[in-house]
Amino acid sequence: MKLLFIEFLSREILTQEQIKELLINDENYHNSLIVDFNGYPRLVKLVGQAPASLKGYAGRFETFGAGNGYVGSSSSLNHLEGTYQAKLEAWCLHLSSEKEINRDYSTNEYSIEEQIDEINRQVSVLK
Repeated sequence: MKLLFIEFLSREILTQEQIKELLINDENYHNSLIVDFNGYPRLVKLVGQAPASLKGYAGRFETFGAGNGYVGSSSSLNHLEGTYQAKLEAWCLHLSSEKEINRDYSTNEYSIEEQIDEINRQVSVLK
């Protein structure tokens, strides 16, 4: 499994601002926020497929429906911090379990800073 993390181990953890940049760009399709096995997030358009059918990602998150105001340039992104925290939680769970994690919300069990510290700890073990 270590081979999947080679790229991730040599870069910084993504920031909330980077997640924001993803979310403001596409409001015309149903999208699911995913994180690949190297820790990179992206939006996957859900055209003719159910969200649960998305496989092959370290983490899959909330599906953002087209035109509902959760994503796109006119969105307030009032969910951004929770979405970012859920991304960190799923990535942390993936690193410890090597399983694909589906997460639509943050448990808020740990702060963002604590999640980042735990991710860094797990990455140091993988190196």
